[in-house]
Amino acid sequence: MLKPFLEGRDLKKWRIEPQDLWLIYIPKGRIAIDDYPAIRDHLLPYKEKLEKRATRQAWFELQQAQAAYVPLFEAAKIFYPDMSQGAKFSLDKTGYFMGNTAYFVPGADWFLAGLLNSTACWSYLCTVCDALRGGEWRLRLFSQNIETIPVPAADELTRNQIASEAEACQRAAETRRDLQLAFRRRIPDLAPGGSARLPSKLERWWELDFAAFRGEVKKAFKQDIPLAERNDWESWLTAERSKLQALDAEIARREKAIDDAVYRLFALTPAEIALIEGAAG
Repeated sequence: MLKPFLEGRDLKKWRIEPQDLWLIYIPKGRIAIDDYPAIRDHLLPYKEKLEKRATRQAWFELQQAQAAYVPLFEAAKIFYPDMSQGAKFSLDKTGYFMGNTAYFVPGADWFLAGLLNSTACWSYLCTVCDALRGGEWRLRLFSQNIETIPVPAADELTRNQIASEAEACQRAAETRRDLQLAFRRRIPDLAPGGSARLPSKLERWWELDFAAFRGEVKKAFKQDIPLAERNDWESWLTAERSKLQALDAEIARREKAIDDAVYRLFALTPAEIALIEGAAG
């Protein structure tokens, strides 16, 4: 009954960054809630509000308007957020459920994932989607706009090329995410007591050289990195930053290959490509 759950802010380009959220999915007429006392006791404080819902179901059951989507949630799909600055499409085969700030295109189509993350596709979306201003420009990615994206005819060789590059981009982006998270989880070891909330600069540790990293640790935890540990931390930081830089370079190279292939599919001229890339840059 516990389904992995995402919000729109968890969706990034080529990757998902889940917050360890879970949905209690209880379909209508199939569960005796007393057989699951931990879930029952978790939901009991909300019983009165749940009983006031307009639709008819037991107080602990989900509204069944969602039931039709369950097979699609559990199948492979391409995720994207409802609001985004830049393309943030990623392919999910895990079976995540989501709230109404996340949307998806059914199917495990790496060619389509590559197309959706291309510079040409985002340039098109900028012409049909509403723009929001919230500190930086973002687009509202309504379904009716996503559905109008032109999908060019492509021969098998080109489809396979774009699909292969897209899958490799996502694999590299997920590896990068995992490296970032693994190092981030160790930083609180430097705090008194071994746990602390990280400031934003330490959350983005890979943007710091060791001197800056050490300074941020000192500022956040009110103590320096122990002298005996500094060489180990410096070596580890340098090695992990190098890995991330290599992955960034790989993703950039593969994204350029996708962009070039998509430009050819749309038969764009050099002048048109320069216009698109100038706007994107």
